[in-house]
Amino acid sequence: MVQLKWNVSDAKGLDIIHRTLIDILKVQPKRYMALNDLVFLLNSRTRHHNIHSQKKHNCLTKYIKIKHGGIIKFLDSYALYGIRIKNNVDYVYLMVKEGPIVTEELLKEVKPWLTRDRDWVLV
Repeated sequence: MVQLKWNVSDAKGLDIIHRTLIDILKVQPKRYMALNDLVFLLNSRTRHHNIHSQKKHNCLTKYIKIKHGGIIKFLDSYALYGIRIKNNVDYVYLMVKEGPIVTEELLKEVKPWLTRDRDWVLV
């Protein structure tokens, strides 16, 4: 398997992902959106970021899939987002009820709620 070289660090990649997801979901009336629409908006809003030198890999969802195992796995690993299946459609919820502004404090608090080791899962 070919190892891809990304132009962003892991911390910068997470920052871009979380900021974009929060910005997309906070403008929704009830702070949720269908997963397909969310992925489309995520790719269109982050198109200007050069995360890879090859254009075919310059897609944020491809970065999420390779680095984090997929968009659903990524969203499910953070308590900031919720996933619900309703009428065979996946919906993503923003679980923060407070103000509409993304602050540095909010992004510092965003951590995976599951820590995985080889044989243990700590909750």
